[in-house]
Amino acid sequence: MMNFDPRTMPGHVAGNSGRSDPNLQVIASRQKILLLCILCRIGCLISLLVIGAAMGTSGAGLMVGIQVIYLISIPVGLIFLLLLSMRTHGVVFAILFLILGAMPVIGLLILLLVNGKATRMLRAGGYRVGLMGAS
Repeated sequence: MMNFDPRTMPGHVAGNSGRSDPNLQVIASRQKILLLCILCRIGCLISLLVIGAAMGTSGAGLMVGIQVIYLISIPVGLIFLLLLSMRTHGVVFAILFLILGAMPVIGLLILLLVNGKATRMLRAGGYRVGLMGAS
């Protein structure tokens, strides 16, 4: 009789038992929302540049709508930066990251730092992490 060991299967990822860890599931969902906010902000900025260059003042109404979306994505991104960094770095660093995250250039570095730590934690827990977060 053959012994069946799921760890010897080709699709097995070491540490895959962490996929049921509720902490990692929360980190994965918050990372995904944070990455969507970042993508939204980048998309809004590119749209504003393209519309401003192509339409000039005739696209002013559309530009105002895009600016509103951009302004909404900033506090949402900061909230999820705070929530994600509380899980990855602790409360004290989360508050520090929130303050620094509101600054233009330093904020990008903070986003990269928190996202990198979340990605490492998720990969160690058996998640596959791509461009838009864990899958």
